[in-house]
Amino acid sequence: LLGDGTLVSTGPDSLIRLHPLAIAGFVGILSNALNLLPVGNTDGGRVATSVFGRSFAKFIRGLTLIFLVGAGFFGGDQANVLLFFAIFAQIFQREPVIPCKNEVDGVDDFRAIIAFATVFLVGLAVIPLPM
Repeated sequence: LLGDGTLVSTGPDSLIRLHPLAIAGFVGILSNALNLLPVGNTDGGRVATSVFGRSFAKFIRGLTLIFLVGAGFFGGDQANVLLFFAIFAQIFQREPVIPCKNEVDGVDDFRAIIAFATVFLVGLAVIPLPM
């Protein structure tokens, strides 16, 4: 289910044995990072809507989808996880957004800083590292 528990290191013949909990931890970090991408009605989509408003959040959603599809097609993602998530989000996250109770007031500075910090952490978790 989770593979053979090995990770290819810098040399093509050397393998690093991983504990199954390390693999489960990586899958958990990756699934939470994908959930924080500003696509559809995921947590990231709701954060983008609250920080930027509906119109600019749609623009950010489009840029995110272009990034996901581009990474899937042009080799940035060897396992096609990002491409699969983009297709999944387009099919299953299409329902209209439930309006917030108060969409007139903006988000305070501390919450905006937290939102940008989560974007940075998602970038660290999702962007593939060079080998």
